[in-house]
Amino acid sequence: MIIVAYPDQHGIAPHPLRWGSADPTERGPVVCSRLTSSIKYRNAIGAHSGSYSIYRALSIAMGTLSPTHKPDYSLTSPPIDFPPNQAWADPKKIVSFDPWGHVVPDVFKHEIEDLGLDIRPSIAITKAHLKMSELDDAARKGTIKVDGSIVLRSQPLKNIDGTPSDAEPGVEVNVGKAAVEPVWHLPGVAERFGM
Repeated sequence: MIIVAYPDQHGIAPHPLRWGSADPTERGPVVCSRLTSSIKYRNAIGAHSGSYSIYRALSIAMGTLSPTHKPDYSLTSPPIDFPPNQAWADPKKIVSFDPWGHVVPDVFKHEIEDLGLDIRPSIAITKAHLKMSELDDAARKGTIKVDGSIVLRSQPLKNIDGTPSDAEPGVEVNVGKAAVEPVWHLPGVAERFGM
């Protein structure tokens, strides 16, 4: 099936994609790259980094980024364990994101290194400290306890001039957060809309 028309259209062979497989290597990668190494193997429409693709296009137009640039994702493994979920194997439940999007460089290493496909992550996972006045209030009331692992005492506050503040520092919560780019499984979306 030809998804998008491009010059030199012969030899189109989309990389196999079995949406809903519990095994990422059996499911296959989502390939939407327009790089020469991958364009004939595309199995998806769209652009990497969706809303940020305009910045890539502008950088290329200005001559500050090569149109064949491939980012280095070698040190981008999630800093927290985000294990597979049983619901990932149900194509009727997951239709708007790639459940393997955060481990693309690891689970699709063969396709990237051996086949030369341009496959990119669609989920970025990181650690963070969440600071909210509601948490400070809950700690003062004793509703949550500072355990030093999940709930932490905040660093002492400083005034704009760098001197110590009289304000109580409060608490922070250790969290993991994910930035998720949409990856639409169109047959699943269509089924939800009865199309």
